[in-house]
Amino acid sequence: MRLSCVVRIANHFCLAFEMMLPRPGCVPKVSEGWSAEYEAMLDFLQNGHAASALLVLRQADLSTTTSKFSFENYVALLSNASPRVDMKFMLCLMSELEKLVSFEGIQSAVYFARFSRWLVQELLAECATKFQQWDRSPDSAMDAQDGHASSMRVEKGQRELDLNLKGCLTSSRSFMNGDSVFITFPPTAAIGPHSLDAVVQSVWGPDRDGDEYCLVVKLAVTDSNHVLSDVEGKTCRVDKVLSKATFRCQINALQYLCTPGNQMGPFNDIFLNSMHSPTGQEAELCKEQIAEGTFSDLRDSQMWLNESQQKAASAAVTQRLTLIQGPPGTGKTHCAVAVVQSLVGLKLRMNLTSKTEDSCSILACSGSNVAADNLLNGFVKEGIEARRIGNRVRKDLQTHSVEFIAKQQLGLRPGIRKLRKFEKELLTDCSVVCATNVGAANGMLEKMSFDTILMDEAAQATEPITLIPIVRAGVRRVILVGDHKQLPPTVLSNRADGAGFSQSLFERLIAMEVRPYVLSIQYRMHPAIASYPSKAFYDGRIHTGIKSKHRQPPKGFQWPSTKFPIAFCPVFGTEEKRGNSYVNLAEGVKVESVLQDLLQPGDLQQHHIGIISPYTSQVLNIKQHVQAITKGRRDGPVEVASIDGFQGREKEVIIVSTTRANREGNLGFVKDIRRMNVTLTRAKRGIIVVGHEATLQSDTKGWGKWLQWIRSQTFSSRQHSRKRAAGW
Repeated sequence: MRLSCVVRIANHFCLAFEMMLPRPGCVPKVSEGWSAEYEAMLDFLQNGHAASALLVLRQADLSTTTSKFSFENYVALLSNASPRVDMKFMLCLMSELEKLVSFEGIQSAVYFARFSRWLVQELLAECATKFQQWDRSPDSAMDAQDGHASSMRVEKGQRELDLNLKGCLTSSRSFMNGDSVFITFPPTAAIGPHSLDAVVQSVWGPDRDGDEYCLVVKLAVTDSNHVLSDVEGKTCRVDKVLSKATFRCQINALQYLCTPGNQMGPFNDIFLNSMHSPTGQEAELCKEQIAEGTFSDLRDSQMWLNESQQKAASAAVTQRLTLIQGPPGTGKTHCAVAVVQSLVGLKLRMNLTSKTEDSCSILACSGSNVAADNLLNGFVKEGIEARRIGNRVRKDLQTHSVEFIAKQQLGLRPGIRKLRKFEKELLTDCSVVCATNVGAANGMLEKMSFDTILMDEAAQATEPITLIPIVRAGVRRVILVGDHKQLPPTVLSNRADGAGFSQSLFERLIAMEVRPYVLSIQYRMHPAIASYPSKAFYDGRIHTGIKSKHRQPPKGFQWPSTKFPIAFCPVFGTEEKRGNSYVNLAEGVKVESVLQDLLQPGDLQQHHIGIISPYTSQVLNIKQHVQAITKGRRDGPVEVASIDGFQGREKEVIIVSTTRANREGNLGFVKDIRRMNVTLTRAKRGIIVVGHEATLQSDTKGWGKWLQWIRSQTFSSRQHSRKRAAGW
């Protein structure tokens, strides 16, 4: 059958509801013999028609395609597929293409097939979640969302498929380069198959165009002239679907690792080959010495480290790959800063102060902007010359931001070449570059070499995200800092999660018998608060380095004992389902009462208190109660957030609303032992858990054991108090 006939048939049967993404400006060179099929499949996937692309592949005459389908072209198909493709057909297409792709070896084939499949599933799950949010949100809520512009005027752009959308945005950061967006006419219409699919190319602020923002987007349409003539001059609404840039960064990282001659050396065996056929030598490769001495010999500063921190720091400085496990409050950021300071000093002592044009010693990364800023803040305090790339930098750290410095020095409208040259000079003149994991794929760093990669929050990142900063030429040392006993990576796709996508590289290496260096002394919590988490989650290995007199329980609340600032407040309400979330009105009332008790004596200011719940709907419910009693106060807000949003954070007192209350004893993800660990380890001076006792008791491995423990401790405290009162 002729290819043109196949294309017509495929067009006839394509899925009408799927949409498309634009083709990038540069398309890889196509293997001879696959040119027509590749172009057809690329067009169909950009238009969201995975079924049609699959039909093209199945109708290809394999007897005439003597060459293998190139790895580069396969990556291009995945990178440019619309997030609206049908998952079933897309995964089927991937399975059939994998048999034809010219992988270098079985290790590369297995590794890339596994993770690329999970990434596609996750991308489509993210898109589906966004559509569900839109379906549930009223127009007023959508108008208030970031990544939404309700009235934009359409003008023709400079390039063939470009549109300039002009109007008001809440912020220039509402949309970012690489965002996938839907353009809907008229602005009041619902998002649907009639919405145009596009990708953001750039965002111009009011300083570039009078008093309006300009959003430059590239359309994904076959007949662009017809579309442009229909929409030019009209008013539209723009809605952000997702950022495809993160997906492409991960696919590109996988491609780099799975490409022969990648200059990754032993890291190929540690990361890549171990997925298919682990040899048991991976742990030895990680421990291999790449520098002599110990941390004590190498460090220049007076930063004090305890014994467990010193052991971890020594390994990090001298080994090829080191895992540093930092349980709550054990000072993992402090330890990471000390390691970096030692490495900077080591380079100076080895007379390596002369740098090549594109070199820098260390790339320090994390999964979130908050954690990246925390690292930067630690470096700055110790006098380490560090620069931060990325847009969302803390205000007090902006003087160390490459973007901020460039604007200060060059003004708001420097030429692109002048700007890039200046940014490059800033980065090569510093000792440490700080970025998020995805930000490490920034073009500014593309041609720079780094000797050391340090990553914080490594146990919260999926493996492809972890690879983004690491897979580059010249890397000799990798330091992963995290705690696999706390929250795992967030994975939306149930299929990918069940298959293993939520296992971080940090956790996978531990499963391969790479021994983590555990920081074993915590300095955050009252000794009584730290007692149960140490026993339940860390086999009793975490000790306390702070005395109870420095963590006195706050006044106002009736604690079981001054030596035991932990309380459980039973509430006999019931849960209510709100969409995919839950709310418990009775617990909201109880939390309000507890908060009033804590604030009344004046021992605590509002910002000393955190209130957490596993469910978003309960967070919103509690916020209403909090606003009712704190209105008019000027001592900072009481922070109310989800448990997931509080990892890495701490407050003087934490109030927990567990929310779930039902006859079946169903706790959902509340019984996740890692989430429970985070819940119980945020408080410094006191923790109060509000919940339905019978429902919590049904979790015999987690919350049930905690309730049993707190009863025994409360009883012991009361017995001790009675003996003291009786003069024993």
